[in-house]
Amino acid sequence: MVGLLIFGMQALAATFTFNFDGEGFISDGASVIDDSDRAKISFYQDYVKAQTSYQIVVVTLDTLDGVPASRVAKVVSERGLADQKENLLVFLVAPTEGKIGVEIGENLKSEISYVALRNIIQEEVSPAFKNGDYSSAITKGIYYISRVIEPSLVFVKQDSGIKLEPMSAPIKKPLELNKELIIGLCCAALGFILFLIEKCHKNKPKYVRRGGFGNEFSI
Repeated sequence: MVGLLIFGMQALAATFTFNFDGEGFISDGASVIDDSDRAKISFYQDYVKAQTSYQIVVVTLDTLDGVPASRVAKVVSERGLADQKENLLVFLVAPTEGKIGVEIGENLKSEISYVALRNIIQEEVSPAFKNGDYSSAITKGIYYISRVIEPSLVFVKQDSGIKLEPMSAPIKKPLELNKELIIGLCCAALGFILFLIEKCHKNKPKYVRRGGFGNEFSI
């Protein structure tokens, strides 16, 4: 069985071509990532790598040729990056087919959960994806995944020189609220949360778990 699995992975590797950029962590085979978003994605990748030693890899493809996206993401982690695969998160997108596959290295599985990943795809990636703005969808996905892996990313910003700068936040005084107002606000917040949960449940992307081959989403 192991021999057959290895043979299958090698056959898949021969089927797909990945043209990574100079840094080796973005392969835009579908040509959907614009230059400004590529710079942002590289910024997020570099920040996570510098802070944690984990590496996020982004791949887009014109077609999956009927192969599950999660399985192709597995191929990416094995092909040319095998010595780093325990620290890799591969985010693979086939835009025209509405498929996203994610392969998470063993060391990263304690850093980002399925629930967090599903929420990012559902709330941040899916809306832009459905509008055909694939570049923005991918960039948002990588940003929020990066924030889960390295929360300090929320405190930095990217300027035109691609530099990391701390963001200063004003100190606010606690609000003086009476008991009745606090109860009212809590009830309103609870009602809003329940509304969002119901709405997301109706519109969430279809998720497929493929044994041994990571996570896959249909949008």
